[in-house]
Amino acid sequence: MLRDASVTRVVLVAAQTGYCVDTTARRAVSLGYDVDLVTDGHTTSENDLLTRDQIIGHNNQTLANLAIEDVNLTASSSARRPWVCSCASIHTDSA
Repeated sequence: MLRDASVTRVVLVAAQTGYCVDTTARRAVSLGYDVDLVTDGHTTSENDLLTRDQIIGHNNQTLANLAIEDVNLTASSSARRPWVCSCASIHTDSA
């Protein structure tokens, strides 16, 4: 469907950094789409080992270094994209 609409680039903002963001970025790149990862446009829940910021930082770094021939994955903040709102501060804490 995306190819039929002449889409060549995916701008990625989402929740659940280690699941949705990671999988979508890797899958889009593997299918040949360029990906713009909005580094402050995704969030996640903390776990027993890492804080939310550590998980997000790790995924931003890992995905920014993902290299596939003839495909570009760029990672930058929403400040570089005024049309993208930041959702990094949106989260729910377990009470």
